[in-house]
Amino acid sequence: MPTVQAPVQLTVEHLITAVKQLPPAELRAFTQRFAEWQERDNKQEDEEAALMAYVRANSSLPAVE
Repeated sequence: MPTVQAPVQLTVEHLITAVKQLPPAELRAFTQRFAEWQERDNKQEDEEAALMAYVRANSSLPAVE
């Protein structure tokens, strides 16, 4: 696996530069893993939003009679 030099504080531009240095096979592996991570992250965000909606819908006090 090739080694990429990276500064201590990474910016998006630094990350893009590092990714551009990957050989084709490693770029495909990176792309696949990144897509999998995004899918998991998006699913988690959807689940959190659904949970928060449920909590909001079920956490109000009953109307005063």
